Amino acid sequence: MKQSMDYQKFCVAGINYKKTDVAVRSQFAVSEEQYARILQNASAIGLGDVFVIASCNRTEIYGIANSPEDLINILCSETAGSSELFRQMAYIHTAEKAMEHLFDVSAGLDSQILGDYEIVGQMKHAVQFAHSYGTIGTFSDRLVNFAVKSSKEIKNRTKLSGGTTSVSFAAIQFLKWHCPDIENKKIVMVGAGKIAVSTARNLKDYLDVRNLTVINRTLENAQNLATELGFRAAPLSLLSEEIKSADIVLAATNTTHTIIDKKMLEGLEPKILVDLSIPYNIDSDVKETPGTILVNVDELSKIGEMTFSNRKNEIPAAKAIIHEYLNEFAEWYRMRKNVPVLKVAKQVMMDIQKNQMCQYMTFEDAFDTAEIERVVPVDHALKKAINNMAVKLRDNFQEKGCNCIQAINEFIAAKSN
Repeated sequence: MKQSMDYQKFCVAGINYKKTDVAVRSQFAVSEEQYARILQNASAIGLGDVFVIASCNRTEIYGIANSPEDLINILCSETAGSSELFRQMAYIHTAEKAMEHLFDVSAGLDSQILGDYEIVGQMKHAVQFAHSYGTIGTFSDRLVNFAVKSSKEIKNRTKLSGGTTSVSFAAIQFLKWHCPDIENKKIVMVGAGKIAVSTARNLKDYLDVRNLTVINRTLENAQNLATELGFRAAPLSLLSEEIKSADIVLAATNTTHTIIDKKMLEGLEPKILVDLSIPYNIDSDVKETPGTILVNVDELSKIGEMTFSNRKNEIPAAKAIIHEYLNEFAEWYRMRKNVPVLKVAKQVMMDIQKNQMCQYMTFEDAFDTAEIERVVPVDHALKKAINNMAVKLRDNFQEKGCNCIQAINEFIAAKSN
């Protein structure tokens, strides 16, 4: 049986770039298949509202559980890294702290590049995936909805994001500095996932790149991206051949092993290599190749931090917006707790109304449910009584019994007049 909707049991356990390097984070990377098994295992032991956010900079599991340990065990049962290592490096938040952390993540306040707005898309995808496995309940669905609204408001009302602020955009800045005539260079992009798509679009939009080849394990995906942006596509089997004539190579795949190493570059002209993947797709030994430049995700993030350091001034404004939306969510939660009481009061009033109407019905009609419902609509007096009760419950839930009795008495009085 799933946990009840209790915000005090809402937890998050995660690791991110602040305490872990790429080697550690790679051990807790979660593929779609692993994510599916995590959700299935969570349902099997009755954990509710479970979803996982996994990106190059973080792996986090959220859910309603009696203990965060339950979430950690479920997550680590499907990752290469152990639960012991995860606990050593993890941050754990519960209740209000967990909710605020989710809002910070969605706003880009907890990103390696401050204001990274692409995390919102990753969050939406994670929740949609969890929806398909039935692990998203009313609580987490509404909470994430408020978090997404908050992040949009921050983007519109502050300069925290100021346009595209992501690792892929940091890659664009890096290439702009190291290759002034990039529009004339041949570029190979390995991968066709979200990061690859974002980077390819930025290359075209910001650097006017024209000669780019998309390579992917699934050729159809490479062709779709290439067609959209006016580039060309090639199968993964031609990777070595394409690299030979390339000036710049970017890697952004979901594979768990390196696909480019020093041996592939032997005897070739110097190249710029950009590794946007976690785990790394490009072996660090390529740096031994004379003239070759290699930059990875962590190094790009540092560039981003320097480039966008002025956005730190926007943090107070962003936090103020987050607290506005957290307060709105808290109000929704308080009202949600009143629903069972309101339902009982409404049913009592409808029963009273039915009994009154039955006094004027035939013997046969009094046993006809359809006829009773036809002549006993939810009228203005009932709606008014329920609305008044809802307002009073919002202000003082502790007196729910008194409020219920008062609402019923008001209803009876209104029907008597």
